[in-house]
Amino acid sequence: MDLYEPLNVIGSGSFGVIRKVRRKSDGKIFARKEIDYRKMSERERKQLVAEVNILRELRHPYIVRYFERHIDRENSMIYIIMEYCEGGDLAAVVRKAKKLGKRFSEDQIWNLLAQLLLALHECHHGASGKSGPHPPILHRDIKPDNVFLDSQNNAKLGDFGLSRLMDGSDFARTYVGTPFYMSPELISESAYNAKSDIWALGCVVYELCTLEPPFQGKTQSQLAARIQRGVIEPLSRDYSRELFQFMREMLRVKHERRPCTTILLEHPRIRQCLHLDQEPEPPAVAQLPHVPDPEEELRQRVAAVEAAELALRAREEEWRRDMAAREDYFNSSMLEQKALVDKLKQTEQSLLHTVRVRDMELARKEAELNEVKTLLQRAQQSQNNVSPALSRRTSRTLLNDRATYNKE
Repeated sequence: MDLYEPLNVIGSGSFGVIRKVRRKSDGKIFARKEIDYRKMSERERKQLVAEVNILRELRHPYIVRYFERHIDRENSMIYIIMEYCEGGDLAAVVRKAKKLGKRFSEDQIWNLLAQLLLALHECHHGASGKSGPHPPILHRDIKPDNVFLDSQNNAKLGDFGLSRLMDGSDFARTYVGTPFYMSPELISESAYNAKSDIWALGCVVYELCTLEPPFQGKTQSQLAARIQRGVIEPLSRDYSRELFQFMREMLRVKHERRPCTTILLEHPRIRQCLHLDQEPEPPAVAQLPHVPDPEEELRQRVAAVEAAELALRAREEEWRRDMAAREDYFNSSMLEQKALVDKLKQTEQSLLHTVRVRDMELARKEAELNEVKTLLQRAQQSQNNVSPALSRRTSRTLLNDRATYNKE
């Protein structure tokens, strides 16, 4: 690595130290990952290869640029040369803002959000790789630490150490990421797709507004429970309801109800930030009219039609997925409703049976009580009939005894 002059260490990434370096030939500044692969497990080495392969495929203004790699077999080191971002990472900026008691303006947040959505769209939809369209990629660890800023404070999505190519399947099952930014489907170890990155970006936006992650807990289980509930505190009055609602859409608990990057990029504020709604400036009066080359004009029209067709296909596919997800959700809801109705019927039948048993028991006890009353009445009547006869007999006996005594 004699081509680069090592400068100061600026951080650490997925596998090792990140150093600021200067290219000797022209003095240009880069960031260099320095990785000692002797200390790495087989799994980590595969992860390193995956990261390099992913970086080679991505070329986008809002993704940290990969330039080249060098292997020093003698010292078991791998050097990855990447774009240097002068503004540092977003986590450091958030910490500084929190320390100074300053908040990001809403315009700043919309601009950063628009840039990161474009970066994610590039990853998820495989628009333009180094050698043509690339397979969809999940970042899987979006957080302020992995968002970098250039000298103009433009956002750059970086550190794809946890990413993986989605080779023909929309879902992955590996439990990865940072707990504060993990989506509900990751917490529950369920299948997930690109919508998990949307959730994590929503968490980053919330943290830019409040300088705190949206979901926190004293324990891992408490944090997981709050994430799965998906309840967030409202933003302060410094921010619009429009921003809060946009963020809420990104933080829907059910991933099939979260919008994709294609839909999010259509939001008026996002389009405004990306200057997609601006009309072209009219030519100056003194400007000579431009006579287009017919062949070039035809090529441009064909390219525009092809681009429109690609966008239409992407929207149709997203619509099909959304309809399938809604149908699955509806069927699931119907099954849950039927199960609930069946359970209610069983409960009702059980209660009716209990009432009938109690009514029968009450009737039996009432019959027994009536029988006892009848017996008591008969006993009382018998006693009343016996008492006068016994009184007359006793009187006669006393008179006879007195007469006998007088004779004597």
